[in-house]
Amino acid sequence: MAASAVQAPPLYLHVGLPKTATSTLQQIYFAQHPDIDYFALARKGGPFPKHSPFDDFVRWVRSSPDLEAARECHRAYLRWEIDRTREGRLCRLISEERFTGHFGAGLEAKASLAQDLFPEARILLTIRHPVSYLVSNYLQHLKYQREGQPPLPTFNAWVEQTLTQANHPLSYAQTLRFHDLVRAYERQFGPDRVLVLVYEQFRERPEQFLARLSDWLGVSEAPFLRLHRDRHTVRNPGPTRPEFVFWYLRQRWVNRGPNLIGALLTKASQVGHRIDWRPAIRPSPESRSLIRRFAAAQCRALSEARGLDLQDYGYPGFDC
Repeated sequence: MAASAVQAPPLYLHVGLPKTATSTLQQIYFAQHPDIDYFALARKGGPFPKHSPFDDFVRWVRSSPDLEAARECHRAYLRWEIDRTREGRLCRLISEERFTGHFGAGLEAKASLAQDLFPEARILLTIRHPVSYLVSNYLQHLKYQREGQPPLPTFNAWVEQTLTQANHPLSYAQTLRFHDLVRAYERQFGPDRVLVLVYEQFRERPEQFLARLSDWLGVSEAPFLRLHRDRHTVRNPGPTRPEFVFWYLRQRWVNRGPNLIGALLTKASQVGHRIDWRPAIRPSPESRSLIRRFAAAQCRALSEARGLDLQDYGYPGFDC
């Protein structure tokens, strides 16, 4: 049979959310499974280096307010890449959490873009408890301060500011609307082509999580389980208390690009990383209450629609 007549394996698009073990899934599981033809940036375990056309595409999705300009150029390149499937692979998997990032054109526009570029794809999306999700995003924002932005306030002040400005398109509150986000992808791809996984299940019951993942992708579960047993680290781990303190000091020392003192502070913060320090951030009861109230309806609606039993993981919205 001619190569052109061979049916390509199914295509999957892993869209995040960011800070839901994406780095671990990408670098340990997706990149090393023998049945997966994996497409992602090199820092995420994929084959595409920085400043490559794929990197240009990712930057465009992340930040561009206009996802029409340059779309056809990106489409031509992406189809050329993903349609050249390697022999013996059972699925093709693109992993890029910028599709659920709230910067740039917005979440609805990115879901529409995904459907336009990859109409045959099935969607994989992971959610996380709203409190720990915001903590992780705050720490990421603190670690990688965007050039020209003022220093971040304390976490509790940031939460109040974020939720007060919930309707602003650049507010992290946008990404707490889990049900709305899933529905955006359901409208574009259909409910039966969207899988929602739960971060806390990966942490607490990894074998169940990996079984659902392998079944969805149509690949063998055994390599995932072997990779889970053999892994010795978590990719992109949360900071220790000293790291957090130094990040906080560094962003107040200078917030315009790399600097020697900032680099030295970062190195110093990593000393003693393995000591069992107390958590980098302990949200106040007031902050927890604000987050839970804001996210309750979204979590409850998503759990009921998808049968996720989010109450088992302490998600808000299930108080009697």
